[in-house]
Amino acid sequence: QEGSTDLEPEESEEEEEEEESSEATIPEGWSEHESTIYGYSIAVPDGWYYRFFSETRLIGMDTNPIPEASEYAGQIVFIQDEREFETMREQIFDSLKGAIETEVEVNGRVWTEIEGVLPDDDIFNPNQHQTHSLISENGMSYRLTLIGVTNADIYDQVLGSISFGN
Repeated sequence: QEGSTDLEPEESEEEEEEEESSEATIPEGWSEHESTIYGYSIAVPDGWYYRFFSETRLIGMDTNPIPEASEYAGQIVFIQDEREFETMREQIFDSLKGAIETEVEVNGRVWTEIEGVLPDDDIFNPNQHQTHSLISENGMSYRLTLIGVTNADIYDQVLGSISFGN
């Protein structure tokens, strides 16, 4: 038949968008960091400071240097959490006043998002707003946390930059 080929038909724009949405997005100028031990890759905003805390499976990010000898890990913190997913979710939800839990789809993966405020008697950050995005991937629990409310747009971009090893 004239005009026939062995090529596969072109994908529609809708299919292309769907395919693209399942991949992490690294904003221009950001640096990507991979942990093969804990099975993830994450991007750090250009101009931000970051510190790996290998003993706690954590990377902290901040607009200011993160002190070495401090309880403060940064304004945005990502961790491969040792807790089972449901235990982690329940403990975070129960630790916040006015906690609200929703599901958010990012790059084809469904994250559990919990927002709320630390209690008045918290010894480090009383009445501090926190956002936690939680996921279980490849048998591991992961958590991205935003401390405070500033840089929520950066937090969303960091969340979109996360990918997991298979």
